[in-house]
Amino acid sequence: MSEDKQRQSADLIFSALIYIFVIITTIVNGYICSQNLMEILSDIIVSFMGVYIFTGFFKRNDCDIVLSKSSVRWFLIFFIVSEALIVAQNYIFTGTLWLAAAVYLSLKSDIKYALASYGLLLMQYALLVLKHHKDINLLIFSAVFGIVLLYTFAQINEIKNIPYAFAVIMLLSLILIIVQSEFDIKIIKDNISTNVILLLCNIVFTGAVLIRYGHGIFFRKEAMSRKEKLHKRLMKLLETDYVLINSFHEYSDELFSHSMKVSMISRDAAETIGADEVLAQAGGMFHEIGRMNNKKDYVKEGVSIGKKYGFPKELIHIIKQHSAGNDCPETEEAAIVMLSDCILSSNEFLVNKGKRDSVSDRQLVESVFNNRIKKGSLSKSGLTDDKIDKLKEYYIENAFDN
Repeated sequence: MSEDKQRQSADLIFSALIYIFVIITTIVNGYICSQNLMEILSDIIVSFMGVYIFTGFFKRNDCDIVLSKSSVRWFLIFFIVSEALIVAQNYIFTGTLWLAAAVYLSLKSDIKYALASYGLLLMQYALLVLKHHKDINLLIFSAVFGIVLLYTFAQINEIKNIPYAFAVIMLLSLILIIVQSEFDIKIIKDNISTNVILLLCNIVFTGAVLIRYGHGIFFRKEAMSRKEKLHKRLMKLLETDYVLINSFHEYSDELFSHSMKVSMISRDAAETIGADEVLAQAGGMFHEIGRMNNKKDYVKEGVSIGKKYGFPKELIHIIKQHSAGNDCPETEEAAIVMLSDCILSSNEFLVNKGKRDSVSDRQLVESVFNNRIKKGSLSKSGLTDDKIDKLKEYYIENAFDN
């Protein structure tokens, strides 16, 4: 199955399961709270809207979580737990444990996916809990604390940072408790059990972080990391006997030779600055593969060929972003392929015109870089000034046959 079809299938299954779990939660909550049919139906419609936005966001941003069976399984488990705790909140205060699914994503993936999950859960919380309790302060408290909690956990990349994160969360919890109680000590004392549960929830979440970064019990690394899997797929595409490589060579010796040069130069350039050299190598090899279809928009054709042959999305993005007339590079590897292509194409043009001797290697490289920077082509690539300087020197010393 191609990556495009695999993505569509994964998105469909993931979305369907979220819809099912949310509907079941809404119906169960309505039954427990003695709602009539129309009230339950109304809640289901609102929930549908929330799930539609949530799943649509994941799909538009190509969230990798949905392609990993292990990650999806754990997220769905935490999502079910979150939904159950939201319903339970009508009878017993469960603190912020209902944020379990969002916390999982803040640890496992990008913060934007955690916030999307948080938005869906907060909507469910407002719909199923606050509608009955009508406590606006609780809504504000939950909204503020949830964002702080997720953002703090998302910043943790080493186990030594956990104590600082824990201290920040506990301090903010105490501040929010005081603010919610309107600085009234009597109210704080009257709600002491609620406040203790809230603080215990923070301890539970911090424990989850310790498990994540300490022992990895629930978040075991895959036998092969995602990067290793990507490299394995890319190396298969780069094999000399791969059918697309052979077709490309048969189509045009000149274009194939150019792509080979861009591929090798991009690989070594990426290694120079610590970028993904295998991805850059594959990007250089296939950046103009769309020309095989003899259409005007070779970039669009390249994307089409990439999807047909199941290219990883990272490689398809390079095909889309390597040309100055299309999307700007959003990764270092895409920027490197663009620069390699521009430098080698400029060199080939000057050689063919008999003007190469009038332009030094440094002048040519500086000209390409200045042009790309002036047009903003590198603004989204993540290349720092230091890395740009390193790339310039690399190209000057290695891009041309002496």
